[in-house]
Amino acid sequence: MPGLPPTDPAWWAGQSYEGRPLHEILHARDIGTLFRFLNGNGWSRAAIAAACGLSETRVRAIILGRQKVTSYEVLERIARGLRIPPGWIGLAYTDGACSTAEKGDVRSTGRDPERCACRALRDGASAEEFLRRLCSVLLDRQTRAAHTRSSAGSSRSPKGSA
Repeated sequence: MPGLPPTDPAWWAGQSYEGRPLHEILHARDIGTLFRFLNGNGWSRAAIAAACGLSETRVRAIILGRQKVTSYEVLERIARGLRIPPGWIGLAYTDGACSTAEKGDVRSTGRDPERCACRALRDGASAEEFLRRLCSVLLDRQTRAAHTRSSAGSSRSPKGSA
């Protein structure tokens, strides 16, 4: 963003603030501490507000701990404005995390395949990619349901035999 201090993507993985690694601060969605870190690295409240689409008053309240950020949309604006990978503050699955879920194997990942497809769209995937993922999930469910029905039907013994 023109006129704003640059963010260094290496900060999110390698820096610490107040004795806590930034990646832990991000994971905990401790936006007040994140804003204090930025403030200590040359970012004014006005710059933070402009980058994140917030008012300076709100940024001040967050820095002082008077307000918490819990809204998905606000967290999304903060991540986008500060160039924080969305998965680092719990907004998206990190790269590769959906690969198993796309195939419908929710048990192995603990992730819901439809959510995975929707988050891909939210994170900038094309509409075609979103539809491909969603169709893959739906077709896989249909195939599994048909297989379950056919397995259940073949395991039953005919009436009158035993």
